[in-house]
This record gives sequence, C-alpha cells and structure tokens, in this order.
Amino acid sequence: MSGTREPGDAGPDRRVVAEIAARVAAQADELAVRIAAAYADDIGDYARVAAAERTEFVRSARANLDALLADLGGVAEPFDRRAFERFGRNRMRMGIPVDAVMRSFTIWGQQVWAAFRESIDPALPAESAASLAIGERIFAHVERAGASTAAGFMREAMLVWSDREVTRNALLEALLTGRADVAEVAGGGLSAARTYSAVVAMPRRDAGTARVETLVRPAVELGERLAAGAHPLVGIRESALVVLWPAEPAGGADAGDLAAALCSELAVAVGVGAARAGLDGVPASYADAAEAARIALLLDAAEPVRHDDVLLERIVLDHPLVGELVSAALGALTTYDERRGADLLRTLQAFVDASSSVTDAARAVQVHPNTVVYRLRRIAQISGHDPRRPRDLLVLSLALLARRLRASPPPQ
Repeated sequence: MSGTREPGDAGPDRRVVAEIAARVAAQADELAVRIAAAYADDIGDYARVAAAERTEFVRSARANLDALLADLGGVAEPFDRRAFERFGRNRMRMGIPVDAVMRSFTIWGQQVWAAFRESIDPALPAESAASLAIGERIFAHVERAGASTAAGFMREAMLVWSDREVTRNALLEALLTGRADVAEVAGGGLSAARTYSAVVAMPRRDAGTARVETLVRPAVELGERLAAGAHPLVGIRESALVVLWPAEPAGGADAGDLAAALCSELAVAVGVGAARAGLDGVPASYADAAEAARIALLLDAAEPVRHDDVLLERIVLDHPLVGELVSAALGALTTYDERRGADLLRTLQAFVDASSSVTDAARAVQVHPNTVVYRLRRIAQISGHDPRRPRDLLVLSLALLARRLRASPPPQ
C-alpha cells in the first residue's frame, strides 16, 4: 500500500471528514465575509483598499473555501492553479505587496481552522481523529494556493515593472537582510566600499487609499533630481518605501535632503538611519530608519525624523511599564475631562510644549494665563503630580508622550 493520500481522501475518517465539511459549508458565505474582514483588520495594505473594492477579498476567500470543502467532501476536481493565479494578478493590480498577500493566506488558514474546530464535537473520538486529517488538508491547500497566487502576482509584476526595477528591488532586499555579496552589489551599480544611509517613508494616515507602490517612481525621480548620478536603490519592504542613499553622492545632497524632499513632495512620514560604512552596516541603518519612520507616523511629524533624535520615544515605546505609567499619571485626568467637559489634558500638553511657560501655554489654548495657573493646580490635585515640580513634570511629560505614541490604550 502507498502511504500517500489522493485528493479528497482523508484516510479512514473520510466519511466523518465529509460530514464536518458539510457543517462548515452551511456557513461558508458568512465565513468568507469574516475572513475578508480579518484581512483588513490585520494587514495594513488590505485596510487601505477602498471598501467598494473589498468584495474581491470575499470572493477569493470563498473560492479558497469552495476548493477546500470540495477536497474534504471527496468531490474535488484536480487542483486548478489558474483561478489562484488570477487572484495574484488582481492583488498586484490593486497595489498590495506580495508579502501582504502571503500573510493573507496565513490568516485564511487560521480562520478556517477555527471554523472547523467549532464544528467538531470533541466528545466523539471519530471527529477528534478526523480533525487531524482536516488540519493536514487546510495546510496543504494554503501551501499550493499560496504558491499559485504568488506565481500569478510575480508574472503580473514582471509585466508592470522593468527587468531592471525587479532586479534592483531584489538587490535591495538582499542588502537590507545582510545577504548581498560584493559581486551582486557591483552588478547593481553600487560600491561595497561606500557609506550608505537608509531612508524609510510611510504613507500618512490622512493619505486615504494611497499605495506605497505609487511612491517608488517619484522617489527615484526625486533622487536623480537631487543628485544626478547618485543611483539610489529604491524599493518596497514591509509596506514602506525604502531608499538606500550614498552618504556622499554627486551634487552633495545627503540623506537628510532626500528625506526633506520626500516629506514635502510626497506627503509621507520619513525616518532617516545613520550613515554606516560598507554592506554590513546597511541592515542596522535600515532598522534605525524604520523605527524612526514608525515614530514619525505616530507623531504625525511634518519633518523627517532621524533615529538619534527619537531615542526617548524609542525607550517609551519599548518599555514594559509604559501602560502603567499612562494609567497612573493620566487616568484620573482623562476621566475628569470626559465627565466635566474640562480641558486639563490639552492645557497640560500646551504647558509641556511651551517649556513650562504659562503665558505661551495660555496663548496656545486661547485662555487667560490665570486660567492656566488654576488648571495646573487642578492637575496636581487630581493626578497627584504637580506640573510645576521638575520630577512630576517629567512623569507627566513621559505619560503624554506615551499616549501620543499610542504605546498603550487610552486610560479609562
């Protein structure tokens, strides 16, 4: 006997598997909608797609379900990769990166497995045993459907991008992950001996459904305009625009000049990594730039953010006690403002931004300076931290920063 299984054969539990699949099939429409919603909840590139276009996500989720259910029910036709290649081509045309597409298959598998688990009676040994066969089939479907979808995506990409652009994007990925060698870099027109800075740009929250892919060509043109002959390496990684910029390009423009131009002309949040020598320094510069860009996006910074300018923000974001700090320092103030319609938090932020100047804070919130003084006293009484004392002001300032960075949910 062969140890392999034919499509639709779930081994000794084939009939039980088919019965469980029929239960899930009864809720297939609802499940497809739920899966499509999970895509948008978990993947930023899917969330940016206009609501009217998201019916395509429901359709593809349902098509995947139908193929799996037919397989489990023993009525499957031979796997037809063409339908899934079409889905890949559609995602490419929608501007969704391939890594996001692959992530959607992981989410699909998780959602489908959860639906099957809810339909299985664990008190019945036959159904518990059948769950193993079902899990294998879900995994196998995700693997082959994902591969077919990726193939369709890349074929479409090759039609849209020039060979040079695809090659350079692959080179950028190799450099950012520390896998590029000297010969590969030289073939891409770069020098392994030079010093490079990474610049990372992310579409702002108010950019609507703007696709990061649409920024590649303008970024290349900006780079060439700033420094003819610089040949910046531009591509997409993890839903962000990445530019690898030589530290001493022709024309004298540095990474900061490029970042400023990206901010002003493309309306993006930009982070700049430190200039580091050689290929080995590229991943570290990219990591710094990506973190700075994330902070720039959270703070809605209108100017480029350099990694060494946001060291405090990085500490606040990563510290495990930040949620406790926000709750302890600002929780009571938030509750007071919500119940009384007061403006204590806004006044406190203005006072911090004004470097503890009562006059400037009053101007910012458009009240009399005496009102600011009164509100500062109320802040001290309610929060237990007096903003007129240096240490208390430090605690309040850090809590406000953490709140702006959304490092924790707003205090209740």
